[in-house]
Amino acid sequence: MALFHFKLFFATSENELIVHLVGRDKFHPRLAPFNLDLLMRRFNQIQLWVITEIIFASNLNQRLSILCSFIQLSQLAKTKRDLFAMAAINFGLSSLPISRLNYLWNQLPNHLFKQHSECQSLLSPKRGYKNYRFLSNILKTPFVPFIPLILKELDFIYEGLQNQNLINWEKIHLAAKILKSFRLAKGNNNIEDLFEIYNELTFNDEKIIYNLHTVNSPSLLMNLSSEIQKKEENEFEHLC
Repeated sequence: MALFHFKLFFATSENELIVHLVGRDKFHPRLAPFNLDLLMRRFNQIQLWVITEIIFASNLNQRLSILCSFIQLSQLAKTKRDLFAMAAINFGLSSLPISRLNYLWNQLPNHLFKQHSECQSLLSPKRGYKNYRFLSNILKTPFVPFIPLILKELDFIYEGLQNQNLINWEKIHLAAKILKSFRLAKGNNNIEDLFEIYNELTFNDEKIIYNLHTVNSPSLLMNLSSEIQKKEENEFEHLC
């Protein structure tokens, strides 16, 4: 999974961020940020995949096993310097359909609960995502950054700082700083080795990576989550 995200990230240039920032309507259609769009769709897909797999598990034991696997996968993504996947998985785990399943979370082994809490702390928006920024500053390059945060910052700079029909040097400086961090995340390393490993993936590996099973219906997922919550609460009452 990390190799696939590295491939998408390396294919995305700073120019695509500029097109996103200024507005697609101001550029020729062939300059549309296609790779950036793929990254954002992938981020949303991973979130939905996490929710779908947990919600559609057949029983509590399977649901708990899947939850544990996703927490471990999030840790592995961090180890592989794929902060993009780490964030997407954790966003899925912290979504309302999953976070409300208190009985499920109470069954989680302590060491995995601690790992999950550490990841949540890394992605906390407190003090301007201080913990995430610290990690990204010390992490060896190349790494896949938390793309939605980069876009959020660019949008804030562009929309939040008024031009008053003048050149806003502060806006230009801040945007340039973000674009530079995006470029530096790719590092100066030779990425051919990454692509060689990626090309060694079997057809089945690639098929699984591309085609994550998702249900894109928030209302359905919430309804099923509510049913699971009630069922587990009733089972817990009977055990007591």
